[in-house]
Amino acid sequence: MTCSSGAYMNQPYRNFIFLSVTLLVLFACSRQEEDLTATSATPHGAVLAMSEALRANDIEILLRQSLSVSEYAEAREEWNAARAGEIAPADAAQLNQFLARISDGVFVDELMAEIGPKLEAARENLPLMLIAAQTMGHASISNNEAFTQAQKDSANELLGALGKWAAGRDLADPVLARQALTIWVSGARKMELQEAADLQALEFEDMVGRAGLLLAATKNALQVYEFNLDDVLSSVRAETLHQQGDTALVRVRFDLLGTKQEFDVAMRRADGRWMPTGLQLELRQDSEADGVDS
Repeated sequence: MTCSSGAYMNQPYRNFIFLSVTLLVLFACSRQEEDLTATSATPHGAVLAMSEALRANDIEILLRQSLSVSEYAEAREEWNAARAGEIAPADAAQLNQFLARISDGVFVDELMAEIGPKLEAARENLPLMLIAAQTMGHASISNNEAFTQAQKDSANELLGALGKWAAGRDLADPVLARQALTIWVSGARKMELQEAADLQALEFEDMVGRAGLLLAATKNALQVYEFNLDDVLSSVRAETLHQQGDTALVRVRFDLLGTKQEFDVAMRRADGRWMPTGLQLELRQDSEADGVDS
């Protein structure tokens, strides 16, 4: 199959990003159980511990907090099973090509040669594109029947703040794009993966350390555009709204781009620790949610 130079780089790039996100979601290595129990003794304490783990780029603690003992063991078994299998030749070839490119020192130059002209071409129309995106976003939020009015107001406020942030930065600036890519690639190189076989050779514990490096690289790249994710995570507050037996509801509040955001997280207790089960889009009514069971 014949591919253009853009396809040559972009497909492995997308595959590697997908792989990286998968690592962030699926894998963690063990920590002392007493440490986890101490930080997860209360539902809101568990949420704050996960936020702090993200701020510290500690994917190990984040996912250990998020999984029960049996779920963690299952994740480890799935990784070991994946390691024992074979990567499809086509997938291995694409991943090998991408890893070789980010290791040889010219990847950013090649990628900028491709996207730089496209960024410059988009610069003139970018303000109108941002306005159109905001307009569609506000309409989608307003028509979403799953949201309460308070949630719609909060989401619209956040969308407006995102639009203001985007309008205040030259997102089409190739210089900024190069800076962000250089930072990200530099962080990705710290993972020290030269080929697909290196990935398969990693033990479970090593895998998580590399995921943390990738998260740190992404955060650093975002700061080029004055978006500091660690500041957002540092602002997280959590409150247990309701607890009954081994289930609870925690309200999470945080600051983002000058707005006050909040959402609810359903929690469950297993193995003596609290962990999340999912977001609750429908907030409880004040008469029910404002009470905290002791």
